[in-house]
Amino acid sequence: MNDAILWMLWVLIWISFSGYLYFSIQGYQQFKKVPFRFQEHLPFELHDIYFESGQRLPSLRWLLLVTVVSLFAYWEAFFVIPTMPLTYGLLILMTFFLLSLLGVFIIRTKRIETYLLLVTTYFVSTSAMFFLASYIILITPINPWHTLFPWTTLVQGIIQLGLLLNPRLKDWSTLEKVEGTNEKPLYRRPTHFVMAYTQWFTLLNVMIWVLLTQIAFLIG
Repeated sequence: MNDAILWMLWVLIWISFSGYLYFSIQGYQQFKKVPFRFQEHLPFELHDIYFESGQRLPSLRWLLLVTVVSLFAYWEAFFVIPTMPLTYGLLILMTFFLLSLLGVFIIRTKRIETYLLLVTTYFVSTSAMFFLASYIILITPINPWHTLFPWTTLVQGIIQLGLLLNPRLKDWSTLEKVEGTNEKPLYRRPTHFVMAYTQWFTLLNVMIWVLLTQIAFLIG
């Protein structure tokens, strides 16, 4: 794949992803009449307007799908080296991440078992992806990347592993007690909801990596 197509994919990733987030957040806030907070709200809640009204998801789902497909094509073109079978293992991890990404944006927590499986896959595949990519970049015989890139990728993997091992995730479903009587206490979701901000920070970590990947390609 030539450089022009690689740049086109990179631009398409950012345009489709930014458009998806912008229009989804706008739709949520118009429907709910409250701001969407990344530290409190889960990704799938962007689509509450469609879940609660029984409508089918509109063209926004296509923007998300374009983002996922573009990411796969971009990573395949950038990282896969036919003479290195290990790079195909990395592509498999990337595929697990992308499929689980679709899941955490589409599947509601009412399907708790499926949802937790997807979230676990989402967190674990991201961390494993960073560590394996760092190693591959480091040992690539003809390294087209900047020498700092494997180390920044490793740091992102360590950060992601720290998120995964956060002990608060074990009690992610615990609600926060608010005013109420002893007989009828009232509970609500915490303002800083660990499951929500961990999912969003994981996605942010990956998108930063996409940015750093293209910078490394540009100056490598």
